[in-house]
Amino acid sequence: MADNLAGAFAEPNGTRATQLFSEFVREIQPDEFAASFRKVLASPKPGRRAYFLELLLTRWAELDPAAAAAALGVIPLNPPEESTRYATAIARTWATTAPTDAWRWLDSARQRVGLGQLPTLQTRLIDDLVEAGNFRGAATALVAGNAPVFYASVADRWTAANPADAARWISTEVPPAGKRLAAIEEISRALMNRDPKLARDTAGALASLADRGAAVTGILQGYRDKQDLIRDTAWLLSAVGDNPDGEFDVAINRYFFDVPTGPRSPDQEAAEAGLLGSIRSPNILGSTITALASKDVAAAERLASGAKNLPAEVREQLAAEARFQRSLQ
Repeated sequence: MADNLAGAFAEPNGTRATQLFSEFVREIQPDEFAASFRKVLASPKPGRRAYFLELLLTRWAELDPAAAAAALGVIPLNPPEESTRYATAIARTWATTAPTDAWRWLDSARQRVGLGQLPTLQTRLIDDLVEAGNFRGAATALVAGNAPVFYASVADRWTAANPADAARWISTEVPPAGKRLAAIEEISRALMNRDPKLARDTAGALASLADRGAAVTGILQGYRDKQDLIRDTAWLLSAVGDNPDGEFDVAINRYFFDVPTGPRSPDQEAAEAGLLGSIRSPNILGSTITALASKDVAAAERLASGAKNLPAEVREQLAAEARFQRSLQ
């Protein structure tokens, strides 16, 4: 086997050299990686060395990804673009068995080895997992790795392929960290596009009010026809309940921004008044009242004068905002 390594560097024909090195990598034993890595690193042929290092690190990452990742830190990266090449080989291989560890390693490796293209590498890692159908791995890596955002593409592809599995993940398996609420919101949005009943049932069964608030916010985003929001006002009011600590404030605000203008039945109007009156955050309440009055000043006036289930101070805010909107007309 050592002959294959020496022969790969001595062989003048590039194709034959690659074949010899590939055979060497396939047969290498776990305790031989470190020594082989040092020999490849010492090669005087830069082009061949770079390609062989990529092959070796990829194979090493299959058996011991942490060791392969540690080895990257001792490679003299000249040019610096080689760091991206080697990190990609390690991370994409590592992600097939431990996607969250691979994501976190990319995050930590940025400073140590100068990964200037980190977002691109991480996106490629997630894309690989999605293409392989490992939606759970992709979603878990994004949440537990505290990604800047939860990728909508993961939610869309997962709910298209297996909506029940996506629903089960947000119900029982989503990690209690990082982008947990963002993941629940995005998957609930995508579920609403595919299976509205499953989306609502899943949201209603979530134990945490914060989780349920995120799910309801996602469901509201997932309506294909915003006219249906009017029809489902009673469902939303039931889902919100008492909203004790404002967990549903964002969802209610979303409703009033998205719901179309138009006639309401007395029950629908009463439900909207109940939603408005349950908002706990003064800032969100003010924003919601402004959205409602600017879009449908007549509705704001009706709620201000006739919604007995609204607190007096909310009716006063509605009336004041309605007067202001009238003055602009």
